[in-house]
Amino acid sequence: MINVIFALNRRKDDAPDMERPIQCQIRYIVNGETVRMNFATGQTCKIRHFKNQKVYHTVQFATQINARLNEIRKRAERLYRDAVEQGKMPVKEKLKDQILLGTYKVEEERDLVTDFAAFIEYHNDKGTSKGSMSHILNLKTHLEQFAKRQRFTLTYDNINLAFYGKFLRYLQDYEHRDGATYQENTVGNFIKKLKMFLNWAKGNGWNPYDYYHHPDFKIPDKRVDNIYLEQSELNALAALDLRNRPHLNLTRHWFLLACETGMRYSDYIQLKKSNIREVASGYDFIYEPRKTSKSSKMKVTVPLSVTAVQILLRYGFDMPRPVSNQKMNKGLKELATLAGIDKNVGTHTARRTFATLCYKGENEIPVQAIMKITGHRTEKEFYKYLCIDGQENADMFRQKDERYRIAASGLLEGNLKIV
Repeated sequence: MINVIFALNRRKDDAPDMERPIQCQIRYIVNGETVRMNFATGQTCKIRHFKNQKVYHTVQFATQINARLNEIRKRAERLYRDAVEQGKMPVKEKLKDQILLGTYKVEEERDLVTDFAAFIEYHNDKGTSKGSMSHILNLKTHLEQFAKRQRFTLTYDNINLAFYGKFLRYLQDYEHRDGATYQENTVGNFIKKLKMFLNWAKGNGWNPYDYYHHPDFKIPDKRVDNIYLEQSELNALAALDLRNRPHLNLTRHWFLLACETGMRYSDYIQLKKSNIREVASGYDFIYEPRKTSKSSKMKVTVPLSVTAVQILLRYGFDMPRPVSNQKMNKGLKELATLAGIDKNVGTHTARRTFATLCYKGENEIPVQAIMKITGHRTEKEFYKYLCIDGQENADMFRQKDERYRIAASGLLEGNLKIV
């Protein structure tokens, strides 16, 4: 329903003989939300000559002014009625011109999917990086899949806060064929690219809506999870008696293997006998990481630790297929509780544990050697991945360089002697 009201734009202290502009006030409902707009009709009259939304008939030009107001009302009502019949709500930003200029024909809603294809072409021509292009292409696929699953029509007016909440949950819960889910960083990148597209479309005059500017339509926090387990906590997991919870045993073994090899969950299925080689001083696990091998065909060789070999021997070097990533994360939380570990442990915790313990270890494994296994291409990326706080970093300095080892005795209390 649409309400059209005419009123004078006046102040309380205006005299009755003052000439004031006649305003048009419109109110209608779209998707359960009330839309209000107020604009000048281009007509004026004295305050004392205006009553019941029209000019007294005795006033000069009253017939013409009232006819204009009636025309505006009919155009607004016709525009709204036609929009409802065609299932296309009027766009607030264009409604004023459509009413005042008589262009009340309802415009066809632009096809968002077609516009997104133009967005892809724009970035191809611009020379956008392969990584960003991959995110943009995947976002288009996810938008289409989400719309199909939710029986949702992809139009600009539908990309609102309700859509944001549902689409965000869809991305966070999305499970790949191998059971892996998206990290929060990746989910954040998808939302960032969606906002980029909506802003680009607005700049082209295609998207008249501003829902994506709402503070709640935000990019999820992109801080990476910096949880890792100490060796003592890994020992506690390994020592758990799971005879009453046999369903957790495989999850525990897969997690401990990942802590020893730095594998992602998506690569677990590659840990099988055919990918293990016996060498002079032990065993190597050789595989192609799914996340990086598509473009670089990179192979990783991981020396298997004593702990890893002991676990593999239980299964004849052929590990059973792991449960889904979702179920494994649930199992890991149960295992952590049983082991007295007060941390939000997940499958990705294993990679951070591997990288951090190797870096902090007493045997001083070179950073480049660890990066060969984790797949980080730059030291900057690798150091961001480590879970080392400021105090731990300072302690490592003292451990590795005697210049920083000072037997301090009351220096801060005024004793100026270094013992």
